[in-house]
Amino acid sequence: MNRHAVLSIMEGISQRSTKYLATMTFRKDVPSMTKRAARHEVPREQTWDLESLYPTTTAWEADLGRVEALIPPIAALTGRLGEGAAVLLDCLRQQDALTELANRLLWFAYNSCTVDQGNPVVQGLRDRAMAMSARVQSALAFIEPEILALPQATVSAWLEAEPALAVYRLYLSDIVARAEHTLGAEAEAALAAMGELAEAPYVIWQNTTAADIQFESVTDEKGNAVPLSVAAASRLLQSPDR
Repeated sequence: MNRHAVLSIMEGISQRSTKYLATMTFRKDVPSMTKRAARHEVPREQTWDLESLYPTTTAWEADLGRVEALIPPIAALTGRLGEGAAVLLDCLRQQDALTELANRLLWFAYNSCTVDQGNPVVQGLRDRAMAMSARVQSALAFIEPEILALPQATVSAWLEAEPALAVYRLYLSDIVARAEHTLGAEAEAALAAMGELAEAPYVIWQNTTAADIQFESVTDEKGNAVPLSVAAASRLLQSPDR
């Protein structure tokens, strides 16, 4: 993972959070409240359906174990991508399987924490997901530098010789386009391993503003007492009757 990818991930998380907070609304038929509702007090139909991802944390734990088992085989391909089209194809397919599962784990953990920021259990899931993501990105960090080290003519020949590589044509061309922003394998691995550290300031801010700080209630445009929070403030600031 290069520096731009790390910054892009952090910016994406920030943008998703901002959009989510800005679009939150309160039901018109909800009576005035002076404190925020706890997760268990919110009607189920108004909550996210995260069970479609993982029905239980036990299922999440099982996939976390699968991710850990998928890391060594792809890491073992380090230094071998120049051996031929078959090795490159195998590596890219393993990368797909690993990142798809890792992203599923991350999505569940992050969203579980978003809906119940004060729950230490889901905070633990998020922290473990962040650590898992750093290990995954560190294990995959060799791929782009090794592809860039291959002669362009060689990659083109492999694309012609191995039809299954065709699906990765755009991915491979994007890697070449990012060449000047990509570090060597060791530097990329070190940078990827710092992913958890890079997200720490945002996580601290999120925990503090969403769970630890309790604000006094305010009156909205309809005269209802609304428990103030970052999410509520975003909606209230958009009201024409501020």
